[in-house]
Amino acid sequence: MTMMDSETGEVFTGVDIKSDKTIPFANPKTGKRTLFPVESCYWTRDGKAKMEPTFVILNERLGKPGQTLCPDCGKPVKRFNPRPPDNLMQAAWEASQRK
Repeated sequence: MTMMDSETGEVFTGVDIKSDKTIPFANPKTGKRTLFPVESCYWTRDGKAKMEPTFVILNERLGKPGQTLCPDCGKPVKRFNPRPPDNLMQAAWEASQRK
């Protein structure tokens, strides 16, 4: 599971939460309960797709009011945030191969 520290913004992948049953989860580096599950956003500000997502903690998980917006593209982010259409993801992959 991918998590983000709500204080530092550090992203953790493959976090083992078997012994930790409640959100927020304990950060393995600090022991502080600041880890939250994230949603992935694959959009760019100009409406294209990108291969590497921006990870976003939903406002509802943080106890904040209002819609969660991606800090990179500005689009709303929701639970199980959908990826861009396949044709845009294909274009993003092709662009990444030209670099």
